[in-house]
Parts: sequence; structure tokens; C-alpha cells
Amino acid sequence: MPIIEIISNISLLIAISIVSGFIDKRWERTTRTGKLLQGALFSIVVVTGMLYPFKYSPGIIFDGRSIVISICTLFFGPVSGIITALSAAVTRLFIGGGGTLMGVMVILFSFLTGLFFHHKRDLIRINSINLYIMGGIVHVIMMALMLFLPGKQISLTFQTLGIPILLVYPLLTVLMGKILLDQKENSEYLKMLSESAERFKTTLYSIGDAVITLDKNGLITHMNPAAESLLGTTESDCEGRKGAEILSLCKSDGTLLTDSEFEYLLTYGSHHEFGMEYFIKKNEEEMIAVSESISPVVNSHGFTYGTVIVLGDQSKNRKTLEKLKESEQRLSQYIYNAPFGIFVIDETGKFISINPAGCKTLEYTEAELIGKPTVLTVLPEDHHKAENHIMNVIKEGFAYDEMRFISRTGRIGDWGITAFKLNNGTMIGYTEDITMKKKAEAEMESAIKELEDRSEQLRLAQKVSKVGSWIWHIESGELEWSDEMFDIFGIRKNEFTGQLADVIVKAIHPDDRARVDESNTRVMIENKPTPLEYRIITEDGTEKTVYAEAGFLDPDALTGGRKLMGIVQDITERKAAEKLKDEALLALKLSEEKYRLLIENQNDMIVKVDRSGKFLFVSASYCKMFGKSEEELVGREFIPLVHPEDKEETLEKYNEVFESPHTVYIEQRAMTVHGWKWIGWLDTAVKDENGEITSVIGVGRDIQHQKETELKLQEKMSELEKFNSFTVDRELKMIELKKEINSLLIETGRPEKYKII
Repeated sequence: MPIIEIISNISLLIAISIVSGFIDKRWERTTRTGKLLQGALFSIVVVTGMLYPFKYSPGIIFDGRSIVISICTLFFGPVSGIITALSAAVTRLFIGGGGTLMGVMVILFSFLTGLFFHHKRDLIRINSINLYIMGGIVHVIMMALMLFLPGKQISLTFQTLGIPILLVYPLLTVLMGKILLDQKENSEYLKMLSESAERFKTTLYSIGDAVITLDKNGLITHMNPAAESLLGTTESDCEGRKGAEILSLCKSDGTLLTDSEFEYLLTYGSHHEFGMEYFIKKNEEEMIAVSESISPVVNSHGFTYGTVIVLGDQSKNRKTLEKLKESEQRLSQYIYNAPFGIFVIDETGKFISINPAGCKTLEYTEAELIGKPTVLTVLPEDHHKAENHIMNVIKEGFAYDEMRFISRTGRIGDWGITAFKLNNGTMIGYTEDITMKKKAEAEMESAIKELEDRSEQLRLAQKVSKVGSWIWHIESGELEWSDEMFDIFGIRKNEFTGQLADVIVKAIHPDDRARVDESNTRVMIENKPTPLEYRIITEDGTEKTVYAEAGFLDPDALTGGRKLMGIVQDITERKAAEKLKDEALLALKLSEEKYRLLIENQNDMIVKVDRSGKFLFVSASYCKMFGKSEEELVGREFIPLVHPEDKEETLEKYNEVFESPHTVYIEQRAMTVHGWKWIGWLDTAVKDENGEITSVIGVGRDIQHQKETELKLQEKMSELEKFNSFTVDRELKMIELKKEINSLLIETGRPEKYKII
């Protein structure tokens, strides 16, 4: 009968698979070694079953591999499952025959089904029902895969093996799975028990009080380090010995507890006596006061199987109480002598007490304030704050607030009040006179406002001067820009990545990137920032020229690295102006060349002097006239070359050139190579762009011949005047004589002889 042979085959597999439990104890299934060993064991099991299968017909065999592979994968995961499935697949290919394809596919789907349930084990609890469902799924798939058998065998195999496979294989899956599940649960229980024991031991040994456990016979089983220290012994020395012998409990009068008294404590405990003083008698001279708690350990059936004794060293508590009293006294002294106000109020906000510092600030005595509401000392405008402050302390247990107080004499100040709720429902408050702090805060706010105003002025100044500031965090490559930087580079803030590399690629002219990189490298390596001019190209294609200057590297408090700060100025307009200036200077230079040639080839003399009268320029004709070289004259005063009689007039005339209309004509005698000669000068002032006179240009001409001609003319005029004077006198005398003759003729009655015009 095939079912008997199949069951016999699978029984062998189940028996061998029990060995899995022993492996799991030694090497846990969660470790790599455990997974590999489980895979190897189940491979042996499945290969053994396949070598001794139920042979339905040549090349068509049935065994328990589907059960073993799915169970192995479910319990031990994909690594063990793959090892088992591969071993089974190789063996089936080795056996060969018409059922090879079906056999390999059964191995594959058994592995996949087990893997599915393994991954869903947190959602699908492993129990008999789910094991049966998994076994049913695996073997329904096996029945479907029978369609891959040779055509003549499909129908007959369904009829012969269909019912045994669908009924027996899922049940055997449950059986094998339950064995492994029980092993897993037992292992977990043992592990939990071990951990629980370890936790108990750790808890016992970490308790600060002395803890001693006794068995039902009163023999010591455990003793924590605190008990060892208290009793002056060790756990190993006391284990198995009677508790009464080791403990040596005595009453306050020094008498040891009798065996019956100690037995009573062990039997009924002393919960009701916790806090009562007993003593541990270490020797005849030393007794340690302890508080004890003895609790019998009773099981669910009411049977006492041990006792737990907890002893507290009261000597330390006594010292603590003494220190607490001392601390309370010091606290009272501290409150009384504190340099700031401390007060206690009840839930209604009335004073219970207040220290001298508080009374001094408020200018009241303590007696005058006790029983009075605290709002009596608070400025009326802040009464609501005081009431809310008290409510917050009652609700939260703590509160801090600032409010204005008013003293008996009307002095107003600011208080910072920190208040706590005490266990008895009252509240204690600590006051700090923050009048100066408030004043400082007001000044700080004013300073901040001024700083903000200056920041705005700086921003406007940067905008007007087209100067932006930046900070470069070296290690991260991040940039921080002022607003003007975005305007200069033509980059929108929402498109700014903050990375130096992006700015270089996006905005800096390709021909200038190498110089910018070189400058950045020098900063990072040599800490030598170099002022730099380079070109940028904005998004709309506009080319600008900027000037960049930085300081030295500084520590970066934000990143822990280094940072560099500097400025960038848009000098595009300045560069354009400089270009125009250069072009103008070139034209001026050409013009000056022409002018120099004109000057050097004319007879008139041209000089240029500064406001102090020193030569700045002398023409060749001037040098020729005075027999001097240009080097001898430039930088010297011109006065020494002037005739002494003409110096004063020359200086007066020269000073007139600095007054409107800034032009004057001077004639003077000067010592030339030909002796003293008259020279006429036309001086004109030269102004700068601010309208200030910087120098004087003089054009001189030799007027010696003119002066000599004028002298001769003057002599002739003098002679003429003399002759004229003689002639005029003669004519006047003739007129007078004619007048006399006419008068005599008239007297004699004759007509006038001369007609006088």
C-alpha cells in the first residue's frame, strides 16, 4: 500500500529532524553557524528520504521532501531553506526519470511557500491550524504539478496518490512542525527563565539595602553586597548557614532575639513593624541600628518555601536626619541673611513671612506685612500679573514673572519673582531687584534699534556705492551674501545655491575663472588674500567688472573650520570712465606734443609757474633769451632775473592774477644774455576741476625795440610841447594886443580893425 510506504519514509525524516532541536540549543538559529548547520541537517534528512522513496513507477518517486523543505524554510529562514532545496534539487536531477520536472518544481514551490510564511510569521502566528494550511497549500500545488508528469501517468497518479497526499501530507507537516515549534518554545522558555533569574540576581545585588534570602529551613541562599558590607562577611561564607546565627539581631537593650522570636519573624513576617529599631550586634562593643522587613515567600497553594529579609542601616539615616536639621537651620539663616527678598505666602496670596531684605526693599516691617495681600506691594497696573503668577504656581508648582513693586514711600522698581509651591500648600518666592536690568534692557533695545538702523544705512550705502559683502566658509564651500551681492551678480535669491563653485561656473567670465581659482587656492594654502579685478556675466548677458578684496582666514565658530570675509564692488562704470580718461589723456598727450612743438618753434617766450612763483615749465626761446638750460630754471623762482627797480611792481602785478578776471599784463626789465632788456608778459591763471588756481602761464615778448622807440617818441613829444608852448604864448599876446587896439579904436569912434574869434 503506497500510504504505508510514504508514512514510513516520513517517519524516518521526522525522527532525524528531532536532532535539529539539539543543534538549536548549541548554535542558535539566528546565528550564521546555526543557519548553516540546520540547512546541512535538513539536507541530510531530505536526501535520505529521496534515496529511499516510494517508487510509483520508474522515474516517478514520492517522499517527504515537500514537508521538510517548507518546514525548514519556515522555522530557520531562507539560508537554511536554500541549502535544503538545492540539495534536494541536485539529488532529484541525479535520480532522473519522467517525474524530474515535477519533482524539481515541487522543491521550488515548497521553498517559496515556506519562505512566504516565514516572512509573515509576525502576522500569521505559527500554530497547528496555520501549519496545516501551509501543508495544504504546498500539497495542493504538488497535485497541480502532477500535470507535468508523462501523459499516461497523470490520471493514474491522481487516482492512486491524490487522497493520501492531500490528507496525510498536511497532517505530517503539522506533526513535524509541532515538534520544531515545541523545541523552539521550550528553548524560549528556558531562555526567559534564565534571563528572569539573572534579572532577579541583578536586582537583588543592586538594591541599596541589605537583602538576605532564606529557604524554608531558615538557611541562607543569597546575600547581596549591601548585606555583606553590613554583616562584615561574604555570601559564599554564609550560604547554607542558619540566618539567626549570621544575623545576630538584638533589641534596643542589647539582648539577642531568641530562636522562637526569630522563628516567629520568619514565619509571619514583620511588615507591620517596618521602621521599628533593631540592632545588628557585630561585636561586644559595636551595634548597628537597623530597620528590618521580613517577608515569607508563599506559593499559590499557601505553602511557605522561603523568607526575604531586608535590613536598612539606620546609622546612616540618623546622620542624615542630623544633617537635615543642620541644613534646615542653615536654610533659615540663609533666608534671614539673604541679600534679596524671600517671602512665604498662603494660597490666597497673603504674606506668612518675609525676610529683612524684602522688608527693606518695600520699606515695611514684617509685622506690618504678615496677613496682608501681596498686591499691597505691587503697582496697581500689575495686579493682574501678580494674581496670574500665584495661579500659575498653584497649578504648575513653579513660576517666574516680572512685575513692578511699590514701597511704602511710593518708590517704584522692577522685581523678578521666582516662586515654588511647597508640600503644605504654601508658596515661597525669591525676589530679584531687576530695576537696573530693565534699564539695561531698554538701553540694549535702543542699541539694537540703532544697530538695525546702521545696518539699514550700511545696506543703503552698499547699494549706492555698489559694494556687497560676503562670507566664505572654506571647508563647506558655502557663501553668505549681502543683498547688494545679488544685485551685482544678477542672481535671484531663490536661485542662489550658496556654493562658491556654482557661482564661479554661472557668473564669472570664462577667461577670468583661472585667476579667481588661483586666488582662492592661495588663500586656502598660504593665507595670502590678494585684491583682484575680474569680469562677471549676468543672466541677461551683461558684462560687468568687479573689484574683490578679502581679509585673512579666521576660525569659523559655526562649522569649526575656517572662514574668509570680504567685499565685492561693481567698478564697471569706473572702468568705463577710466577708459575714457585714458583716451582723453592720450589725446591730451598728442595735443601737448603738438603744443610743445609749436612753443619750441616760436619767438615768444612761454613759462608756467606755481603759486609760489617757481618755474614749472620754460620754453626753448625763454632759455635762449636768458642763456639758461631748462634744468637750471625749473623749480626756481623767476624774481632773481628781474631788474631790482621792477621787482616790487612785478610782484604786485603778479598777485593781481589771483583775482578776477585772473589775467594781467606786466612790463619789466630782465637780465638776458644781451644785458638788461624790456620784456612784456601776459599772465593768465590756470584752474583745476574745483575752480582752485594751481599755476600761472605767462607769455613774454622782447619789447626792447618798442621801449627804445617809445623813448625817442617821448623826447620828440617833449620838444614839440616846448615849441607848442612858445607858439601858444605868442598867439595869446597878439590876441590881447588886438583887443587893446579895437578898444582904443572904439573909444575914438572908429570901427574895430581886428575881428577876434
